[in-house]
Amino acid sequence: MKNLKALATIVLFLAGSNLIFAKTNVQVTDDNDSNQTALIKALKDDNYGIRYSAVELLRQQLHSTINEHEQVKNVLVSTFKNDKNVQIRIVAALTLMDHGDEGIYKIFKEQLKVEKEKTMRNVLKGIVNKMERENMFASN
Repeated sequence: MKNLKALATIVLFLAGSNLIFAKTNVQVTDDNDSNQTALIKALKDDNYGIRYSAVELLRQQLHSTINEHEQVKNVLVSTFKNDKNVQIRIVAALTLMDHGDEGIYKIFKEQLKVEKEKTMRNVLKGIVNKMERENMFASN
């Protein structure tokens, strides 16, 4: 049953990925910049599923520090702060944390001061604590 759930999740995720690229009229290529442009555009879509899939795909695509992808970083920060769906905001925050540095840490600390959504505040507290505990930004 567990394997079936995992397979269903992957199939739905891939279907969402194809929908993103179809909806944004961009072909999936080996050119990571083109793919990222399509995903950035998809983050502004009205459809929750498309936005969620886009932020997950961006999370998977970023193999180096996020600062090498300034446009992606900026759109993820905006998504993390402003998306109307808390799940999308959380995934964007986790992506930023995974690839972040001291600048991202400071953004999280500032957002924590003004965050009104209780779930997001709790997630931010956890992220900030983890970044401090693991000193994640010291090497960048």
